[in-house]
Amino acid sequence: MHGDACASFPDGHCWMRRRVCMWVKKIVLLMSVLSCAAGVQAQGTYPSRPIRLVVPFAAGGPTDAVARIIGEEIGRSLGQPVIVENKAGASGAIGQDYVSKSAPDGYTLAMITGTSSNNYHLMRRTLDFYKDFSMVGRIYNTYTVLAINPQAPGMGGIVDLSQLVAYIKAHPGELNYTSSGTGSLGHLTMEKIKLHHGLQIEHVPYKGQALATQDVLAGRVPILSGTFTMLPLIAAGKLRPIAMGTEKPSSLLPNVGTFAEQGIPGLISAVWIGVAAPPATPQVIVERLGNELRTALDKPEVSRKVVAAVGNQPEYLNGPDFAAFATRDFEYWGRVIRDAGIKGE
Repeated sequence: MHGDACASFPDGHCWMRRRVCMWVKKIVLLMSVLSCAAGVQAQGTYPSRPIRLVVPFAAGGPTDAVARIIGEEIGRSLGQPVIVENKAGASGAIGQDYVSKSAPDGYTLAMITGTSSNNYHLMRRTLDFYKDFSMVGRIYNTYTVLAINPQAPGMGGIVDLSQLVAYIKAHPGELNYTSSGTGSLGHLTMEKIKLHHGLQIEHVPYKGQALATQDVLAGRVPILSGTFTMLPLIAAGKLRPIAMGTEKPSSLLPNVGTFAEQGIPGLISAVWIGVAAPPATPQVIVERLGNELRTALDKPEVSRKVVAAVGNQPEYLNGPDFAAFATRDFEYWGRVIRDAGIKGE
């Protein structure tokens, strides 16, 4: 730019050329200084107004409950209210898309979940956790549990995955299972088991785990692929856990083997939930939000509230680790969706 400005003058006007070059350099330097100063000032005073935390589901669910718990705590620490805003629709994609396209200033955040992210595959859309979001941090995982109604026909003697697989193979096409809906992690997990073992069993989707559980307890469907929210029914003996999606054995179900332990290597089935900001949000703001999230989750009273809301302990991951984790998970379930030929409703 400087060279072009100077070269536009004839040789007889060298003095003018030098003066223009000097002023161009001063203006560029001044703009650079002002830009840096504005950035530092904006980040130094952040936040100066309320922050919106968008939940991509309706109010009253587990994601909404956790958003309100951490929003209250982080807002208290930051000195500005964190306002939870529900933007439901398209299995979570509407809310996530809204935040992804919002101003990258740290004042609009999203509760981002593995369930809503996996639905991008069903909509034949791409999702890049490095380009579409600035990942703030993971809050927790809630794991899949495969359970049966022990009172259902043929289920009484089944206590592990190998026995359930053997029974399904002995009755091809005669059984069905249920989950909280098409594309839910419970659905995808059972489809992975079907692919691995070559099983013939039909999926009966419901709109939510509560409705699915009702029909399992009523004996209309013998098998439920859901989450740890079924633990009270397991404790009451109404459901029997067969396998779970944790990476390691869990103290919540100490006598139940993981899917990997029971013959399906690499099958870790967890619905993760975390916080994300729009792409290009200043790193200093993202890191501050991540630190605030970690500090909140480290508090025993906050941890207890999260456990009471969703039945799981917080499992914080920082932004970069969260992005890597979410990307691996997204790619894994994308392969399952393609291999099983699952289509969105």
